[in-house]
Amino acid sequence: MLVLSNCSFDNNIGDCGGAVTISGTRTLLQEERLRFIRCFFENNRAGSTISFNYMPYGSDIYFYIYGIACNI
Repeated sequence: MLVLSNCSFDNNIGDCGGAVTISGTRTLLQEERLRFIRCFFENNRAGSTISFNYMPYGSDIYFYIYGIACNI
């Protein structure tokens, strides 16, 4: 399990997820292997017109679970 606690993600820029991009299989979410506890997200931006211009973006967190896409 990966636990991120008391983290601050501020003023980040990324191609798909401004602060965090998570990629994997459905079991990553189904078995609750990832937790954000008391994390702060502010002023993050996502989007690339070069590498991923056809993809949806998540300004804070972008999940790419094989077969499913989810933005938060």
